[in-house]
Amino acid sequence: MSWRTLSEAQFLLEGFNADERTSVESAAGGDEGLTELLATAIAEWRGAVAASGNEVDSTADTVPDTCRVYLVARLRWQLLLKFPELKTFQTEVREKAAQAAEEKLQRVLQGKDPVETPDEESSRPRPSIKTIDGEDPPPRLFTKTTEDGL
Repeated sequence: MSWRTLSEAQFLLEGFNADERTSVESAAGGDEGLTELLATAIAEWRGAVAASGNEVDSTADTVPDTCRVYLVARLRWQLLLKFPELKTFQTEVREKAAQAAEEKLQRVLQGKDPVETPDEESSRPRPSIKTIDGEDPPPRLFTKTTEDGL
């Protein structure tokens, strides 16, 4: 498992069927709509992971794969409640999924549910190119006139 970015398009794809997406985009679109809700939801889950003592990566818009489905379910329910024109999409199944997501969030916050650490590549510092004695390597100038065979 890894940590992946959750964009608005991915949220809509994972949270709604094709017929519902158009209605959701028109109701929740705009600067204060879906963008803000998604950013807040991601920050909330990342905050819960960090508060439980788990490692988070340095990218602000990624979430652990083990939490992703819960984040989508909870955010979907919040979105359906916020915009009255989406009331027809409120189902008992979605409400139960949101309740399960809330419980999962609390378990993560309390450290009861394990969360995978970020990918090694995203969490480790990148190597710096230096010479053996720690100095920066000399600049290289490659041009057509200075290189043989070009």
